[in-house]
Amino acid sequence: MGFFGKLPGAGDFVQRRLPPRFVEAWDRGFELAVEGSRGALGGDWQDAYRASPAWRFLLGPGVCGESAWAGAMGPAADRVGRCFPMVLAAALAGPGDAAWMLRERGGWFDAVERTLAEALADPSIGADSFDARVMALPGPLGHGVAEDADPLRGVDWSAASHWRLPLPTPGAVAAQLAALWETLAATPGAWCLWWTRGGGRVPPCALATRGLPQPAAYAGFLDAARANGPWRSLGVFAPAQAARQADAPRPAADAARAMPPRRPVEAPPPADLSGRFAGPPLPLDPDDVTTPAVRRPSPAGGAPAGAALRRSDGALALVAADDGMPDPRRRAAAAARAVAADLAAGDFADGLRTLRSRLLALHPPLHQAGEDLIDPVMEDGAVAAARVAGRRIEALRIGAAAAWHWRQGQLRALFDAAAPAPAGAGFDDLLFDRAASSGAGLGTGPAPQCDEAACMAEAGDRLLLLATRRLLALPPDVFARALASPSCDEAAARIAAAAQLGPDAAQWPLAIIEIRP
Repeated sequence: MGFFGKLPGAGDFVQRRLPPRFVEAWDRGFELAVEGSRGALGGDWQDAYRASPAWRFLLGPGVCGESAWAGAMGPAADRVGRCFPMVLAAALAGPGDAAWMLRERGGWFDAVERTLAEALADPSIGADSFDARVMALPGPLGHGVAEDADPLRGVDWSAASHWRLPLPTPGAVAAQLAALWETLAATPGAWCLWWTRGGGRVPPCALATRGLPQPAAYAGFLDAARANGPWRSLGVFAPAQAARQADAPRPAADAARAMPPRRPVEAPPPADLSGRFAGPPLPLDPDDVTTPAVRRPSPAGGAPAGAALRRSDGALALVAADDGMPDPRRRAAAAARAVAADLAAGDFADGLRTLRSRLLALHPPLHQAGEDLIDPVMEDGAVAAARVAGRRIEALRIGAAAAWHWRQGQLRALFDAAAPAPAGAGFDDLLFDRAASSGAGLGTGPAPQCDEAACMAEAGDRLLLLATRRLLALPPDVFARALASPSCDEAAARIAAAAQLGPDAAQWPLAIIEIRP
């Protein structure tokens, strides 16, 4: 299962696990289709496109490569408003799979369309998050015996390359679509089948096209009244207005209407989540921290700065990384490290409040760089920071970052969604401020996700700070085994090896702090 197209949470085309032949054919076909529909609809195109529904489809062998394909597509736009449909597709192995799916796996198409709709409606869902949701979808394939039913027997399908049919009543959709597909599969040519519950200006209907839609035909996907030119219709269609009022779920249409504006309004930073703790910082031995000494961001053209920073006054440890695809122009991580290094000792009098405020102040200009229509710089800065004060640890994260507290073989996530542990002695006495899972980083979306947490510390405890989705994807038992290593350096090396981070320890976006008596 893969995808290709635009997402409101990404700056340009995103693609995962679809072969080049599929992507090349789809991109070429729908680039022409989108331009053709713009010419047909003129100034009305934007409204029609945004209101158009999701289309489920079957593509015969030879349309987008040698395989047959099943999936869904919907109207999408990237972060700066450039439009191109998003497609989710899975290859089918055998000729009997398509008809069997239509009869038996309607729930699979429901799940695919729902995943598509959620991503098109939520700009905070970036490419990696969307990819994780797509990977979690079940496979489409199965085996079964097709029934011999053809409600459209006698139609000369070779008479046209584009056909429109009303969608059958809910109880008959699966069987009639399966029969239609078997008929098309037996008709000369590489046929595609598309169907929708309806939405916007399109009633519930099924479309059959020989190959991908012609440029002059795509307007019919957006507005049924424009289904002329190559289109030939069979049957009687419900009015598009009735499709809007149907009680069947229409998540993709809702997603299209919820498509973000070209310039999202900046949201205020979220409120602080943790209390402030008084007391002098607990001194940390430099040998107990795997991070290098404080480093300022390198000037342009210089050697890259280390991913982790530890202040020489022991007030703070921080890791920062630019998550996602490498781009030497990105500066979120370097800016975050510079903010931490430039804080005065007095700035920690109120805990991490000042650090949080100054990090979030970086977001608007970083986000603005991604809005550039000519040369966007797509930022996604991930930050994890911790301060030890007395016997308490305060932690902060932005974006794809995490903090883990290890004590005598037991591992706990500081940013855990579970309920707080009851009061009492021992390790279960941790006082966590709970927070949700990692999300948008610095420079991504209207506002980055920023969480804080706190826990009690004892001598011998270890605190692990992580940034980037690559590290967050590791299972917790990898961290638990590594943190049991004799030294923090060895623990960091084991985690880096598990994530395949490479040999340069200075560039590992992780830090381990050991609390000494």
